[in-house]
Amino acid sequence: YSSLWFNTSIAPFNNINARKAVSFALNRNLWAKTRGNGINSAATSIVSKSNIMYSTKNFPTFSLAKAKKHAALYKSETGKNLEFVFPSSNDSSSRANSKAFVALMKKAGIKASFNEETTSDIVNKGFFEPGVGLKYQAAFLLTLEGIDAAFNYIFLSSNMFEAGTTNPMAGLARIGKIDTLLNITKHTDAKLDTLLQAARASGKAAAYKLVTERIQEQAYIANLTYQRYAMATTKKIFGVGQTKLAAGGSAPAVFNWGTNWTSVWKK
Repeated sequence: YSSLWFNTSIAPFNNINARKAVSFALNRNLWAKTRGNGINSAATSIVSKSNIMYSTKNFPTFSLAKAKKHAALYKSETGKNLEFVFPSSNDSSSRANSKAFVALMKKAGIKASFNEETTSDIVNKGFFEPGVGLKYQAAFLLTLEGIDAAFNYIFLSSNMFEAGTTNPMAGLARIGKIDTLLNITKHTDAKLDTLLQAARASGKAAAYKLVTERIQEQAYIANLTYQRYAMATTKKIFGVGQTKLAAGGSAPAVFNWGTNWTSVWKK
């Protein structure tokens, strides 16, 4: 689920009207048609229909009128026009995507610009500096995915170790300032954390939907499109997609980080 993650700890996205303005300015159907090359579809939630967290409630669907309204509210509150900078990988495809995104923002009266960097630098500045977290005003990251919430949870919680935990690793993580490392948006939303913890405790879809609805209400993440991963194989290769899970069923054959080779074999 390709997404634009807002850094809520600094301007302009410490202001909800700035986040909503950008979110409403995203013409997802146009993006899927012109930039998706037929393999993407417009997002209707921060996750897809197959995910336990799926809910369309509070999702900021495309509306130039609402985008301009929230941009105007941002200016009235701060005295500044809405503008921001985001990173872009220095390859031709990413550059074209970034230019298309800038054009979408311009239609809503929002000034967006980008700096080209290597993908590794963007990832490092997005995740891997203890005690700092995201070092951009906003960044496109392919982080959320799948049909459950286990992988997504760690990027949505403000702290990977909740208050009062008995996990022995929590103390070390806090000393090393890595307990908040994966909180990409750098939010401090206690209500969202409470909803996340309740959802994990119950494991029920209804509880996870409340998490999604809170995130969409606060516009912490602006989703563009959904995309699928696929792999090709031959009759000479066996066991593709057949890794059995202890809880039942099979693991996906391919993830965004590559192919699941656990069960794959060749004569």
